[in-house]
Amino acid sequence: MKESESKSLDPIRQSAALILARYFLLHLREELKKDSSLVEHITMEGISFRELTESMIAELLEHFPDLESEEAEFNLFKRWWKRTDPPVKYRKSTFKMYNQVFLHRILDLKYGDSMHRSALFKRLASVLRKSVEYGRGMTYQSLMAGETIMLDELRKALSESENPAECRDLLMRQNQDLAYESFRFFDGILKASLKRSDDLLNTILPAPVAEELKLSGKVIPGLVPDCCVLFADMVDFTGIAEEMSPRELLDELDYCFSHFDRISSLQKMEKIKTIGDSYMCAAGLFEPSPSDPLR
Repeated sequence: MKESESKSLDPIRQSAALILARYFLLHLREELKKDSSLVEHITMEGISFRELTESMIAELLEHFPDLESEEAEFNLFKRWWKRTDPPVKYRKSTFKMYNQVFLHRILDLKYGDSMHRSALFKRLASVLRKSVEYGRGMTYQSLMAGETIMLDELRKALSESENPAECRDLLMRQNQDLAYESFRFFDGILKASLKRSDDLLNTILPAPVAEELKLSGKVIPGLVPDCCVLFADMVDFTGIAEEMSPRELLDELDYCFSHFDRISSLQKMEKIKTIGDSYMCAAGLFEPSPSDPLR
């Protein structure tokens, strides 16, 4: 960044970001000192953890040219990790995805513009998505538990600033925005999961029955005094099955039953079930009509 551009930045933002960048740099260099099996591990990006971490260090130094003029007093990340009561010690683990988010967090803190804020949110969403996809057991609760401790450590670190209160306010606002974005992500997962459950229920049960099951957790048996039931099966199915391969037979059944499903839906009938070559549906179960036999 040019000197003129650097001078135009908010000095409080620069101060806060520089302090946190020093702690982050110390942590990244400690990452590179860990066991070779961790450091040389090939990441999802297709390069080793070492290369990825070195590129982050280079980017950090590019944005903070004076970063190495003063060294952090202690490893803030190691202290944070110990406070979370982790199953694996700091030296036995790497923090690739967390590091990627934290780098964007520092840049957002320094520049405070829409471009860096958008980059931070995109990286956060990417990391959360990968954590869920790879079955790391991350939940909103576990994420916020760790972030609450990290926020406490960062607030203490910003006490070194000439304007500690203002720096902490910036950090708090950023943390609130990150918490909201994290909530939106997990809320989206929950809604998608509920939709899949609803869709599955609706393919198995009639809509009114599925809705009752969702609301009360059970279905109360009821009497339908008048309805029309269709029970159809394929003529000479046994003979046909003997002349066709299993794949051809299943394709034929799927073809026939898909047409039954389409007609049932069009005529507002409820599909009950299919058994082998048999198809069962009913009209008038939930909305009786004089035209049920015709349907």
